[in-house]
Amino acid sequence: MKRMLINATQQEELRVALVDGQRLYDLDIESPDTSRKKRTSIKANYPY
Repeated sequence: MKRMLINATQQEELRVALVDGQRLYDLDIESPDTSRKKRTSIKANYPY
């Protein structure tokens, strides 16, 4: 099951993760202080 997880609990940072089952395949972190960072992890498994 594919899901989009959004964490905007802190005003200065927004995090969006895309997961397929228990596999993280995309992570975006955006902050007004820094430029946008994007990390893609294709073969990583993150168990809950």
